[in-house]
Amino acid sequence: MISLNKFAAIRTLMLDSIILQLDQVSKRFSATPVVDAVSLKLRRGELLSLLGASGCGKTTLLRLIAGFERPESGTIELSGQQVAGGKYWQAPEQRDIGMVFQDYALFPHLNVAENVGFGLKKSRRKRSGYPAQQAKEMVSAAIAQVGLSGLEKRYPHELSGGQQQRVALARALAPQPALILLDEPLSNLDVQVRSHLRQEIRTILKTTGTTAIFVTHDQEEALSISDRVAVMNQGKLEQLATPETLYDEPATRFVAEFVTQGNFLPATYSGTGWKTAIGTLMVEDSGEFAHQADVMIRQQDIKLEPAPAGSIVIVDRQFLGREHRYCIQTSSGTRLKVLSAVKPALDIGTRVRVKVNLSGVRLFEPTRDSQLESAAH
Repeated sequence: MISLNKFAAIRTLMLDSIILQLDQVSKRFSATPVVDAVSLKLRRGELLSLLGASGCGKTTLLRLIAGFERPESGTIELSGQQVAGGKYWQAPEQRDIGMVFQDYALFPHLNVAENVGFGLKKSRRKRSGYPAQQAKEMVSAAIAQVGLSGLEKRYPHELSGGQQQRVALARALAPQPALILLDEPLSNLDVQVRSHLRQEIRTILKTTGTTAIFVTHDQEEALSISDRVAVMNQGKLEQLATPETLYDEPATRFVAEFVTQGNFLPATYSGTGWKTAIGTLMVEDSGEFAHQADVMIRQQDIKLEPAPAGSIVIVDRQFLGREHRYCIQTSSGTRLKVLSAVKPALDIGTRVRVKVNLSGVRLFEPTRDSQLESAAH
């Protein structure tokens, strides 16, 4: 038997190899494209998040990889072997893939050890199952890996939500699959448990050298847990990049809006800079934009200073613990959100002036609404 630690070492040596490859994979329900010509490669040992709003196609893409759905076009390869494409399609039980479901899908009549060992009875590598002693050792190793040693005899109803999720992860890890898929695995947990468990899941997957795809609609979750993030929108892959690149260099307006949740202001080039509702901004890289653009300013890149004679006023304030989120309004009625950890907090009604960290400013193609707003001013 290969222990989880030895298995991780073997995988580390093969880190640069491609474990999963999708080439122009598409899927429709009725006439609606749910997954639209998605291509990506996943390296062995890598943790990828599929990020997007509900209905964007991320769960359908996960189901296509798992084999629960058939692609209408394109190919899927796992460990260098085609598992879907054209007339060829490999059933889920034939693919070397582990699955962690949103609702955990634990058997209520089986205890922790029995749940974790269920997938070893007839694994993808050994159709007849593992010998009893070997299976027992693999179950113990997986349970230890997720920190549940000593709870082997407990039943799902005797566990907390976080412990149940660890059991589901251990069950997926036990057969040592080539790939693990996690479909919104933390969505049923409260905020505190969710925050703690996502780091635990990353640590466990990295310690075992497991290749995994993590589906989530939570930006913070995706950025904190992943090596790379694939942002999906209406079935299309908008951008695939490291969390840092995704946040600092969003490739499209959708990625900028969904990931950074920044402010967008219509802007007109005045010859000396980009004229906006909060003043003229000197943006170094104007790219292909010559006259009009939408300026993206992240909430934390705006600094507020009291200015009794200022034309900008704070109209709302939310306390978030370590910082406040302000809503400010310009004399023209334009509203922006600002994140600030500066103490003391500014009161609603305070007039302010703003300073913008220009290094984080990005320009995007103006929308029709912003063009109309710019023309009105």
